[in-house]
This record gives sequence, structure tokens and C-alpha cells, in this order.
Amino acid sequence: MPRPRAQSALRTPLNEMLGAEANVRLLRVLANAGTPLGAGELSHRAELGRTGVYPVLAALERVGIIEFVGAGPTRQVELRRGHPLATPIVDLFHAETKRIESLIIELRKTFAKVASSVTSAWLNDDPDRAPLGDPDMMTCFIVGEPRALPRVVDQVEDQLSGIEHAFQVHIELVPLSRSEMQSRVSIESLEDVVLLAGVPPMALHAQAADRATRNQITHGDHDRRARLLAEAIATKLRRDPSIVRRIKTNLVERMEKASEQERHEIKEWLRIVSTMSPAKLRRFLVDDSDRAVRLRQSLPALGLLTATERREILAGDRSTR
Repeated sequence: MPRPRAQSALRTPLNEMLGAEANVRLLRVLANAGTPLGAGELSHRAELGRTGVYPVLAALERVGIIEFVGAGPTRQVELRRGHPLATPIVDLFHAETKRIESLIIELRKTFAKVASSVTSAWLNDDPDRAPLGDPDMMTCFIVGEPRALPRVVDQVEDQLSGIEHAFQVHIELVPLSRSEMQSRVSIESLEDVVLLAGVPPMALHAQAADRATRNQITHGDHDRRARLLAEAIATKLRRDPSIVRRIKTNLVERMEKASEQERHEIKEWLRIVSTMSPAKLRRFLVDDSDRAVRLRQSLPALGLLTATERREILAGDRSTR
């Protein structure tokens, strides 16, 4: 095979910018952040080892798509918005996010038509569990009464071909009874799934139910744990004040499906995040006033914490008791 011919860095700069998965992960985080980030936070969000981040950042700085701000050990990194390819790259990652968000919306609409016959339905797009090694294959689990499941699957499948064609994905439907779920679905696989209909699958798993029974907690425990989660969110807010926009988006989305009581609390949170500065919001999140304690029970930004972060925070709380 002939040796590949070198290409001009001027004509094909994306070869260097998008040349490896680590490059893409870091550019995705910076494009979505909209604010400078330290190497530690950047590696955390990109789910990359911190030591491996530095040579990638050096390569991206060399082609001019990122820049460092500040000096010394506290200097941070941001996308260089003045680069002629910065806006197209940001648009590309926004389109990537919009694609999956739109796909989930369409799937939820489909399952809304069979909601009365579905106990729980969720999407698992874990690449380690992708059937047939297909990166565009997703697994959709459906739990319901055995007699109703064939009809539900038929109705959902009637809608899937259009969705699969529109989003260029393949979706495998896995119907399960409650008893089958216990034997075929591990509790670990339920920790970070996308709920499409019904109750969260974790609530159905016998192992989770047993664990909840063994670890019953008091109202005071709930308050303390909510405060620990709020402290973690406040820390993220200090690092990246722009996440206030993500909190607002989360609240608006929750409003669409909330109960009357939940709507009242969501409206109150919307007023708070719309009127408080990031610094004041951080203080409110961990405040001990009656209002803050009450509203912490419906934290608007839990999605900013990964499932692993939430488990570590709550596990640390249990270990100190």
C-alpha cells in the first residue's frame, strides 16, 4: 500500500482539530461551555484522564482553535471564538445535541400513545451494550403486563420506522414482564438511562426495592442529603456560571409534565434563577432558611451531577453516619 500523502494544514485544518476522539471530546465540552474551564474540570466533563488532556490541548492551541487565559497553575482554556472555524464547530456540536434531544422527544410522543399499557419504558444507548456492535443501535426496554406487551410492541414498531429513518438510528425493542426484568436487567444498567414512559425502572427492580427498605431514612436525612447535592451543584456553578441557562432549560422542560404541586415549585425556582446572580444563587442553594430547605427537596439542577457523582456524594454521607 502506498504511503499516505501529507495534506496541507492550511487546506485541511480539521485533520488536526478533529484528528482523534480526545480532540473531539475536548472541543465538544468547550463549544458547549461558553466560558473558560480549568484542565481539571475540562478533563472531568470530557471523561478523559487529566494527564492525557495536556498534549491534546497543546495540539489544539497550535492550530489556533483554543486559547489559554490567565497565567500560572490557575490558567484556563476556552474556544477561540475569533477563529473562522469556531462558529461552524459550535454549530456542529449544537446540532449533535439537538439530534438526540429531538429523538427522545419523538420516542416519548410515541410511548405517550400506549402509556396506559406501559409500566416503564426506557432507552439505553450504552456503547458497551450496543447490540451487534452497531454504534447507532439503541435498546428500548418496555415493561408491562405480559398479555398487553405484544400489542404495545406492535403499536410502537409502527411508528419506529419513520423515527429511525429521520434520525438514522436503529432501535431494538425488548419487551419484559416484571419478573423477566429482575433476571435479565442488572441494577447497574439502570443508573443512567433515558426514561420514555411510566415510572423510573430503578423503582421496579427488586434489588433496588430491597436496598431502599434496608436504608430507610428520616426527614432530617433527606434534608441533609439534599444539602450535600446542592453544595455539589453550587460548586459547579462557581466553576461555570453559564450553567444557569441549563438550569432554566431543565425547569421549562419539567414544567410541561409536572403535577400541579410541582408546577408551583418549578415556577418558584424559575423566578429564583431568573432574578438571582450566580453568586447569590450559589448562596441560596446551601442556605438554611425555611424557603431554601423546602425548595432543596426539588432541586432544579440534579442533571448537572452525573449518576456517579450523586452516588459518591450519598455514599459519603452514609459512611459518616
